[in-house]
Amino acid sequence: MKTVTLHGIPYSLSETNDVYMYGTSVKLGKISDDKKAVIFGDDWATRAQTYMAEYRDGLKQKTADSMESAKKQFQGIQ
Repeated sequence: MKTVTLHGIPYSLSETNDVYMYGTSVKLGKISDDKKAVIFGDDWATRAQTYMAEYRDGLKQKTADSMESAKKQFQGIQ
C-alpha cells in the first residue's frame, strides 16, 4: 500500500488501484485512470461510519478502563 493525497486528503492505495480510508482497511472505491480522483463505491459512507463508530467505542472503553485502573491505584496509595 502506498499513500496518495488527492485534494488535500490522504488515502491508502493498493497495487490494484483500490482506495482505502487512510491507515485503515475500509475500502472506499477505486482511483480514476488518470489518478486524479476517487471513484467511490455505493456503500463507502456506511463502511466508513461503521469503522469510525467501532474505533470511537473502542477508545471510550480504553478510557474507561484506564480511569478505573487509575482509581484503584490511587485508592491503594491512600
